[in-house]
Amino acid sequence: MKNLSVITLGVALIGAVALQAEDTEVKAPKKAPRSISRTQMLEKYDTNKNGVLDPEEKAVIRKEGESRREAAQKESLKKYDKNGDGKLDQEERAAMREDIRSKRPKQLEAAHKPTAAAPAPEKSAP
Repeated sequence: MKNLSVITLGVALIGAVALQAEDTEVKAPKKAPRSISRTQMLEKYDTNKNGVLDPEEKAVIRKEGESRREAAQKESLKKYDKNGDGKLDQEERAAMREDIRSKRPKQLEAAHKPTAAAPAPEKSAP
């Protein structure tokens, strides 16, 4: 009788712990959608097709990123450097930040809209 009580108590405790674990499950925060997936990265940069980006392949990615950053900096200077001194002063940087802030809500809204390929789930009747 004592063994049956111990076994029953043990099963009840395991069940309670399992239920508590389900209730307190940590959910990962939603990440912003990436513009390129891992598969697309491998298709584009994995030149030897071994399924891994080697140091040489990663160097190509870094070089392209640097080129994009430099181009973006040049474009920012062209757009916001009103006095033409080749640098953004405090007022010019403030104008750039304000411009970026005004565009951000539209970008976030566009990123979270359902696409035709992934329609919103239908609600079932209760």
